[in-house]
Amino acid sequence: MERAEAQVAAPEKSGAASSGVRLYDIRDYGAKGGGTVLVPAGIYVIGTVELKSNVTLHITAAGKLLGSDEGKQYHSVDAIPLRGDTTLEDGNWALLFAVNAYNIVIEGPGTIDGQGAQFHSAVRGTPPPSGLGGLKRPYHFLAYRCENLRVRNLSLVDCAYHNIRIIQSRRIFLDSLFLHNRVNGNNDGFHLISTEFVTISNCIVQCGDDACAMFGSCKNIVVTNSYFSTRWSVFRFGGGACGEHHGLQLHALRSVRLPNQVSGRSGIEIREHLRLKPGAQRRNWPDQHQHRRPSSTVVLGGGGTRDEATREVPKTFGEYFALGPIPAYGLYARNCRGLTLQNVRLEVSAAEMRPAVILERVEDVAVNGFGVQGNPEAESILRLTDTKHVYFAAVRVLTPSSTFLRVEGAECENIALDGGDWLRAAKAVDYAEGAQEKAVRLRSIV
Repeated sequence: MERAEAQVAAPEKSGAASSGVRLYDIRDYGAKGGGTVLVPAGIYVIGTVELKSNVTLHITAAGKLLGSDEGKQYHSVDAIPLRGDTTLEDGNWALLFAVNAYNIVIEGPGTIDGQGAQFHSAVRGTPPPSGLGGLKRPYHFLAYRCENLRVRNLSLVDCAYHNIRIIQSRRIFLDSLFLHNRVNGNNDGFHLISTEFVTISNCIVQCGDDACAMFGSCKNIVVTNSYFSTRWSVFRFGGGACGEHHGLQLHALRSVRLPNQVSGRSGIEIREHLRLKPGAQRRNWPDQHQHRRPSSTVVLGGGGTRDEATREVPKTFGEYFALGPIPAYGLYARNCRGLTLQNVRLEVSAAEMRPAVILERVEDVAVNGFGVQGNPEAESILRLTDTKHVYFAAVRVLTPSSTFLRVEGAECENIALDGGDWLRAAKAVDYAEGAQEKAVRLRSIV
């Protein structure tokens, strides 16, 4: 760090608090153009710290950075604007931050503890213990217009706000992280704004708000081999004046949504290249459904009605609960291009009158190895509206059902069903609202 703004105290066991602090500048130790800051065993109290380019912050296994419980030890990062992109108005206070920096590493196996409860007021209208609340709460790590950031092998617990917040940055690698964030409001896990080329892997996220939120125009994000537990949305895309999301891939995920909040009958609107692979899901299911089922199985609660199957979804919405019940019980997508589902099986635990999948104005779709439950009383299993260039292969209908595929709208074209078993459906295809039979090709039916 070229300029130290950290206030680092002696280990807590010695009785040191925010008084008697020592200031460190790695240039005093011979660092030129970067270096490694080593946090040894002990508990060290810090306020706002800026990380400069080419710096590695290494926290040893027995080391802990403890966010100060005194609000005066923090400050806003004025170089980060509060307008100009989605959710920037949330605030620009942080425990660790980087601006216009590159080649930064924050690594463990130690711990960062934000003492987030100290920034929460137990009584509305009264200040929290730290004196800072609302939009002045510090994030654990805040990065703005940075490149090549790596946060890995760390425990990040009890943040006052979003745990990791990345804005308009590129090449972000988040790996082997444990995030536990349930001591304050808006306790997001990852919060990305107009960020591209991001990998999130091998992470365990237990948070009170969105586990992985993507706002603005995020591109080329891969989430793999991770576990998410949240009281809110597992994945949140946009919201408000959001842009487009390109190149999102979800692989081998396990997610649980805690039951004491609004039920998960909600949907997402995404744009450009979403891939769901075995084990991936956007919606959530209770733990008891996972026994003896393959990792690609998604079990949903069911209970959808005919009215919900035909309701109009709002064009814009904020929080997921404002969307209301969506017309599909499994996957609802609209205004999307490049959607891939591979080896996914959808099941329900109660009677379901909604289609499993609805695609509205979607283009370039590939579905391979798709097993799905239906209902003889429901309209259909799949509904495609003004959707084109769709390829289904190895599709199986798992239960007696009505129509397998309902095609709506004159703009539907080039829809191919190639190799599958839908004999349990009373009818293969139904056409409505101007859709033409030439829009669909049926081949190799069992």
